[in-house]
Amino acid sequence: ADSSGRVELSDPRFHGFLANVSPSEFTRAFEAMLPERLSGAEFLRTYEGTTDPLTRVEPDSVYPVRAATAHPIWEHHRVRIFSELLEPPATDARLELLGELMYASHESYSACGLGSEATDRIVAVVRAAGAERGLFGAKITGGGSGGTVAVLARADAAPVVQELAERYARESGCRARVFAGSSAGAGQFGAVTLPSSLLAPRS
Repeated sequence: ADSSGRVELSDPRFHGFLANVSPSEFTRAFEAMLPERLSGAEFLRTYEGTTDPLTRVEPDSVYPVRAATAHPIWEHHRVRIFSELLEPPATDARLELLGELMYASHESYSACGLGSEATDRIVAVVRAAGAERGLFGAKITGGGSGGTVAVLARADAAPVVQELAERYARESGCRARVFAGSSAGAGQFGAVTLPSSLLAPRS
């Protein structure tokens, strides 16, 4: 490791990204090798540092290693399935599958210790309302650690979403705001692909 605690690894197979590990291979070959939890001090004694130039390991913290490793692997898989299921037609069966992927994503994120009681409560309220009221799924989104929940709902279920937001505000004492719709995004404005040389960590 260098003076900043950053280490260099050669990884020609996965190129340093957990999302390149398939869920089946993770379960078969790697999951059992990982501790459930590990202190930062023990990690640094064993591995000296990380390959991430933007974060640091706190010796006094205890990290949910297995859950935090599994999350990006399964999340990448969920996103790929989600993308395929977005193809029309938007049947109830597809919406229920999409919703279940969102709930699974939320639970996985929370298992990493990154969620919040507020967003957990909102997701639980949406789940309880269910598909019979036009709500199919929900998950934490935004910058993490609470704040915003994405809800998958039929267009005519907007009053239900507003009703649940008002209920949450009454029960929690926190202001709740509903954002609906979306801009055309990359479909209209296009996207920029950055060369890999700009994405590589620099020393």
